[in-house]
Amino acid sequence: MKKNIILLLVMLLSAVSANAENWQPISTSFPDTKLYIDLDSVKYPQEDECLYALKYQVAGNPEKIAYIKSNLKTNYLGIIRVVDSDTVQYRPVAELNEPHVFMKQIPENSFLNDVQRYASALGNGYALASDEFTAEYRGQKPLLRDDLVIAYNEQNPYYTNASVQSYLVRTCKQLEANWQPPATTHATRNILYVTIGRDGSLLDYKMIEGSGDDTTDRSVISAAERTVPYAKLPNIGDNKEVYSMDFKFVFEHDMVRKSVVY
Repeated sequence: MKKNIILLLVMLLSAVSANAENWQPISTSFPDTKLYIDLDSVKYPQEDECLYALKYQVAGNPEKIAYIKSNLKTNYLGIIRVVDSDTVQYRPVAELNEPHVFMKQIPENSFLNDVQRYASALGNGYALASDEFTAEYRGQKPLLRDDLVIAYNEQNPYYTNASVQSYLVRTCKQLEANWQPPATTHATRNILYVTIGRDGSLLDYKMIEGSGDDTTDRSVISAAERTVPYAKLPNIGDNKEVYSMDFKFVFEHDMVRKSVVY
């Protein structure tokens, strides 16, 4: 009897973990439209193919959840299922498990193009700004890393500022606290570039040096996401054109310790 109870608890905990939610806002130009993608649901089973759960609300209508399969290269997309978010249990693992769905090209006037662009950016190792920050950020600089001017710690005089140095130390401690690396028998090292908006939002990240272990690499990215929201950027003087700052963090781990430094 005791074994059966333990087994049941394990199954329940597994189900909760499998259906974890991490809804990230997606910027869109469509009025009265709210879009969110569940980062925990996103997976890329094949090159250019993406599966994910989308939550959306249009013009005050009931909020919906759509399970989606898309081809990022051809811009074709298939809607596996659409449900009301408040009436049906959220089941991304089951719904996105090897789905077979009719694919068709996304219309030019559809908000699904915004979602497709975001999924493509994620697949290339990028993260886009949230809705709250994008309104201010757009028009000042492009959203994607390929178009941004690189200004990491060692390349920009702002990073010698005492307030920025203090901010870096604080952020390193937060990242280290949120980092849960897997057990390892050898030392690992990752270098991650992170772009933080002045409001503390995570605008972008890029793995510059991987550890060679996929699980460890994912744990580093997860730490960067868990730390959101970061502290607001420090005051660095009279310059009012600093909308974001880029930082380089080094994640090191061996059998007995872990550390994050800049």
